[in-house]
Order: sequence, then C-alpha cells, then structure tokens
Amino acid sequence: MHIELLKNLHGLYVLTPDGELGVFDSTQAFQAHTEITAALQPHCRQLLTSHVNARGEPPARLGIIYPTRESRPWKSETLLLEQRVVRQLYPVGGVNAPLTAFQKKNQEQSFYRAIESLIGFRATESDAPIFCPVLFDRGRTLDMYLPLLGRAEKAGDAETPVIEVLNLVTDLSFSQRETPALQHIEQHLRRSLRQRERHRGLSFTLLDRVRDQDITDTAPGAYQFDARAERAITLSAEMLKPLHTTQRFDGIECWLEAPARPVQSLDLRRFLHFRDLNEPCLAALAEHNLVYSAPSGTTLLHVDMRDQWNMLLLEGAVALDAADGQSLVVEGGTPSATAPVAFLKPRKYKVTTLGKVSFLWIHDDLLAAVRDVLRAARQAGKQPIKKSGGGRR
Repeated sequence: MHIELLKNLHGLYVLTPDGELGVFDSTQAFQAHTEITAALQPHCRQLLTSHVNARGEPPARLGIIYPTRESRPWKSETLLLEQRVVRQLYPVGGVNAPLTAFQKKNQEQSFYRAIESLIGFRATESDAPIFCPVLFDRGRTLDMYLPLLGRAEKAGDAETPVIEVLNLVTDLSFSQRETPALQHIEQHLRRSLRQRERHRGLSFTLLDRVRDQDITDTAPGAYQFDARAERAITLSAEMLKPLHTTQRFDGIECWLEAPARPVQSLDLRRFLHFRDLNEPCLAALAEHNLVYSAPSGTTLLHVDMRDQWNMLLLEGAVALDAADGQSLVVEGGTPSATAPVAFLKPRKYKVTTLGKVSFLWIHDDLLAAVRDVLRAARQAGKQPIKKSGGGRR
C-alpha cells in the first residue's frame, strides 16, 4: 500500500478499494469507522466504480498527494489540485481560460493547507459543502499522472508513490450532503486541522527574524528615542491601551479566531505603518491585536462601507472588485499587501476571500497614533534608522 509510504497523514479520512471509510492514527494504523461506512457504503461503492472506470480526468478526483522532491516552503507531502478545482477555489480569470499566475501558484500546496481550503469552501446558494476530501490509494506512481503534472516524465517518477484525493460528495445533491455521516466526517477533519495548527503554532514564515534589541521603555504615556547608533521609536504599552476600543463590526468580528490568538510582532513589521517601530513597541501592539481567519468565498468588505477599521492581510489572497467592474487580487506577503486592503473610505472595492485568509482588523486611532509618533520623530530630527540584516522586505 502506497499510503503507508507517506508520512503525517493521520487525522485524514481514507476510502479503501472495497468502500470502507476510516482514518489513519498517529502510528499510521488504519482505524475503520463501521457506522460511517455502513451509512455511506452504497454511495462509496458507486463512486469508486465510476472513478476507476472513468476515462480522462475523473470527475471525483480533486488532486493527488505525493512526496515533495523539489524545494518547497512546506516540509510535508504536496497536494496538486486539478485545474477545475483551482478555478473553483480561486475564481480569477475565465472559466476555461489557462490558469493565471496566481492560480498556478496555488495549484500546488502542502496537503494539509489544500485540504483546509477544500473543507472551508461552500456553495453560494447553500451552506452545504462543495468538497469532502478523502484519500484513495490505487497503488499508482507519479509517472501515471503526467497530464495532471503538465510535464514530461522525470527520473524517479516511476518510484514516487501517489495517493488520490477524491470528493466524497460527488453526484450528491445539497440535501444529501447534509446527512449525519458526512457532517461527522467534515467535523472530524476540521478538528484534525485545528489540532495541527495549534501544534505548529501557526507561525508565519514570510519574514526573516528581526534582531533582538535591548531597548528600555520610559515613563507610561510617553515616547522617546533611543540614543544608540541604531535608533528606533518606542511607544509604551500604557500609551497603547486607550487605542484598543470596544467597538465591534459584526461582519468581521464573527471571524475572530477561537481561542483568541494574538499576532506575532514579527508579522506586524511587514506592514508600512509599523516598519519603523522597535521590538518593545511591536510586542505591545501584538499583545492587543488578535488574528481573524475567514474561509474561501467570504465577503469581508463592501463598496461604500463607512467605518473606522483597517484590514491588514497576513496570509492568503483576496479579490478586490470595484463598482465599475475593475478587479484585482491582493496576496498576503507581497508588496501590494503592505498597506491595508481597500484602504480608502468610503470603500471603493468589494473584498472577497480566495481561499482561507488570516488578517488583522485595526482601528484608525491606532494607525493615527503611530503616525503621530513618527511625525514627532521627524520634527525632532531623529529620523529612525532602518535595521540592517533580516526582517525587512
């Protein structure tokens, strides 16, 4: 069985060739779920028959998982999505047009990240899931999937094991997708993904580490300048407290992560408003600013919205659609995401997520306070000196 050659697949659902459903535990031992299998076995057997006998691109196949041989940001196996699935998850460009550069970049991901995107995707007209990914081992190797890979065969392809990812809800109506058995599978997958995220600490890797500095804060309520060779602006925690208001905006607050997770100070430094603040200041800001996460297809901002908040995109991508039909994509970690998304108010763009996104939701008053500190520094002739080395992009 090729599935035993892959690592760290525990918690994901597996469909065996005889239609049995279960999961692999942390020891890579298969644990069958008899009740779930009994509830779904007629459908599973029909799905497998159609899949195995399909010609060309099987409708039920979402993609393939295989060990990553090339250099990739992730260390786990790779999940390569079918092009039609990429177009559904990241709807930019035409339906039948070649994949855009953004879509191509997201066609290949770590398998946990891709499965998370699949699980969170919903139909516009229903809350029923569009995808329910399960693993299926056909005993195949990578050389048998060259059309999907879009390349010629390479050395080692014939020895590289492949696991297919199938959509368990293929050919089921929206009402049939809301049965207790399928809901159980989805809930199990969501729990497994959350546990994995907590285990790895959800640390973003888009910035190099910033060198630690030994800078001492001064009296509460004041800011001052470090007199050392590498100057950096400080802003005390006491000064920040009044800036964190109790205002709520329900369209965003519903996406606050639970349990609450403060942003890391290193991630704040990527944004234009915070680049010239020192580590103590960034740490104080991070302590009070929590991370929000929203699934694919979520509308976060609307045209003509009037509010006092700012969306800073940490990870993922969003589509910006103007009233005149103009559209663009902003992706976390790129130069276009260093400023707040759809910054002008009233809002000029509708903002919709393309895959799962993580972001910050920061009040105008906080950005204004940071600007005041920087302005005072310039007026005093103490222009902060940018740090050398990593941590700035």
